[in-house]
Amino acid sequence: MKVIYSWRYKKIQKPKKSLIRQFIRFAADSAGLKIPPESYLAVYFLEDSQMIQMNVDFLGHDYLTDVICFNYLQSNDCINEDFNQEAAVEIFISPGIALKRTADKEINNDYSTELSLYIIHGILHAAGFNDKKNSEKLIMYKKQDEILKTASNYFTFQKLFPLN
Repeated sequence: MKVIYSWRYKKIQKPKKSLIRQFIRFAADSAGLKIPPESYLAVYFLEDSQMIQMNVDFLGHDYLTDVICFNYLQSNDCINEDFNQEAAVEIFISPGIALKRTADKEINNDYSTELSLYIIHGILHAAGFNDKKNSEKLIMYKKQDEILKTASNYFTFQKLFPLN
C-alpha cells in the first residue's frame, strides 16, 4: 500500500509528511484495512468550503462534515482482490471542524488528538465499519478508541499536527 497525503488547509502549517504517512499506515494496519501494494490510500485535509462542496456533490448533504471516505475496493460489500487502480481509498478530512470543536469545548480532545481520530475514523469506514445505527456506532467507536489509545504509545499527536 502506498500512502498519499495532501494538506490543503491554509490556516495551519502543513504537518510533516513522513510522520503523517507513518500514522496513516499504523492506523490502516490496526484497522485491518487491506489495500494491494500497488494501490494508494489517499488522505486529503481540506478547507471547510471544499469539504462542504464534497458533501454536496457526492453525498447530497449541504453542510460541513469531519470525514468523508470513498472505498473503491468495495464491490457488493466485499473486497475486490483484483482491484488494480491507483487510488483504492480516499479519505477527506476537515481540520476546521477539529479546530472548532476543540475551541468550543464540544469534545474532550485537543486539536491534534481530534485530527488523529478523524484519520482513524475514516480508515475504519474504509475497513468496513459503519456508524449509522447505534449498535454499529458502539462497535466502531470502541475500535476507534482502542486504535487511538494504542497509537498514543507510538505517536505524539501534537507532533503529528502542531498548531503553530
